[in-house]
Amino acid sequence: MNGDGMSVQTVLESTAGNYDDCTRLTMHCPQADGSMKVCASTDAARVGTMSDKEDMQAMNSGETVVLEEGDALDVTVPLMGDDGKCCCVCGVTLKSNGMSREQTIERATMIAKAVQAQMSECCDDGCCSSAAGSSEGGSCCSEAGAASGSSAGGGCCSGEGEASGSSSGGGCCSGEGEASGSSCSGEGEKAAAGSCCSQGGE
Repeated sequence: MNGDGMSVQTVLESTAGNYDDCTRLTMHCPQADGSMKVCASTDAARVGTMSDKEDMQAMNSGETVVLEEGDALDVTVPLMGDDGKCCCVCGVTLKSNGMSREQTIERATMIAKAVQAQMSECCDDGCCSSAAGSSEGGSCCSEAGAASGSSAGGGCCSGEGEASGSSSGGGCCSGEGEASGSSCSGEGEKAAAGSCCSQGGE
């Protein structure tokens, strides 16, 4: 989740609500076995189902795939991580509403990028990149935020935020943070639980 507690599902629903011509937004995430599943969608019935072949095609090729759905276009946009590799794909179903095919694809791509920009608030690369890096609650972590570095609240810690340094309130401590999760001054004065200790703190 991002700093406002927003999950990927909420990001999709919020974004779709900003575009009257967007009839469906879906996020497809790769699985450890090489398959892909719908990890979030404005079509609730699709969540948890296997992704379609066009979604796999976009993931594997890194290129946008377009299908016609009546008076709408189903545009599957690959989303790239910081390493330049495709880490997940966003399906945008958009009514043409008098736009040309090229204009509709361009608008769908813009919407997918808007989704990724909001996801970047909760993920280092803006994608649900791996099962090992995913946190509970529909948010996603970078690969650095492995299980040992994940906080109890479902957020992500950096690789330095080891279990011993995680705070009980769901935040992340640096490797220097003590297991108690309380922040301490050099004089050993303890602050509220859920903060982090510096190396000098007790």
